[in-house]
Amino acid sequence: MSKYHDTEGEKIVEFFLEDEGLKFKKQVEIAKLQGDFADYRIADFYLPQYKVYVEFLGKWNSSDGKSKYLQKMDIYKKNGIPCVYIYPDNLGTLKYLFH
Repeated sequence: MSKYHDTEGEKIVEFFLEDEGLKFKKQVEIAKLQGDFADYRIADFYLPQYKVYVEFLGKWNSSDGKSKYLQKMDIYKKNGIPCVYIYPDNLGTLKYLFH
């Protein structure tokens, strides 16, 4: 059993994806990224129909959290990983963001 627990923000994103009828996978491992010190990264969601990842940046407003997210975003960009980033302030506008 996974030790991971969804954050409230991730639950909101998940409910939105379900309500929109979008198929998704949760907590998807992305391994062997070039230039990364980590063995793998975990993306919050993957939308196979669109071949895009979704990351909720729940700790964006903390300096440590923001630093980790910026590092992850840089690795994704360098590896051509398509990703939609959702900031905490975006939770009320998910329908607009996904159009």
